[in-house]
This record gives sequence, C-alpha cells and structure tokens, in this order.
Amino acid sequence: VETEEINLAPLVDKALHMFDAKRTERKLELNKSVDRSVVRTNASLFEILINNLISNAYRHSMPGGRVSVTLDSEALRICNSGEPLQQPDRIFDRFHRQSRSTSGTGLGLSIVKKICSLTGFTIDYRYTDGYHCFRISFNGSGNPTN
Repeated sequence: VETEEINLAPLVDKALHMFDAKRTERKLELNKSVDRSVVRTNASLFEILINNLISNAYRHSMPGGRVSVTLDSEALRICNSGEPLQQPDRIFDRFHRQSRSTSGTGLGLSIVKKICSLTGFTIDYRYTDGYHCFRISFNGSGNPTN
C-alpha cells in the first residue's frame, strides 16, 4: 500500500459534506470536532474508510438521533445513537447485517477493518449509553500488519 503524510481533516470534512443530505433527511444532530491530524496513510483507502463509517452512522442512527465525529492526532471516533446490536461480535463479518430492514450489503464494516489492517490502524467498536462508537487508532500507522 502506497502511503504519504496526509492531513485527514479535509477528508473527514469532505465526507461529512457528501452525506449531508442523508443527515438532513433523517433529522440527525451532528456534533463534530475535527482537528488537523497528519498521518502516514493511503488517501484513497482512508476516503473509503471514512465514507463507510459516516454512511453507516447515518443509516443506522435513529431518526432524530445524534452522530458525533471527532478527529485528533491519535484517533478518529464516530458514534451514533441507536439500539444495541443482537450480535455485536459479528459486526465486522463480511455480508453480516444486523437488520434486514436497512439497505446495504453487509460489507462496509468488513472493508473498514481490512483497510485498518492494511494501513496499520486499529479499530475498536463499543456500545455505551445508547451509542455505537467506532474508534480508529492511528498508533503505528504506516506500518501494515500483514
């Protein structure tokens, strides 16, 4: 994977803007804190990663719910309000969808996990206080794990 030093903030802002109509349609409140964050990574792969995570947060948040996006030098965090998952241990499995009532192929989060593996990022998922939270940690970025 070709990598370079990239400021991730403009890529996050671009993705948020791209999905703004979906956020408005679902009447979601967006809380964002996007700081300059320069990381060695592949820009194209990071765009896919952030697009998948934001699309997922908007699609699976309750109408009228909240989405939070935080970027700093250590991590990207995306949280959305929603009901607990029935099978949280399968969240990154290919083709697994937690609900048949939403659109999607069940590939988005497995792609995100693979991109993290290729770029040396780590991904963590937690459900806390009514929020699904994904944390992409940049520690070791630029050092692929496989």
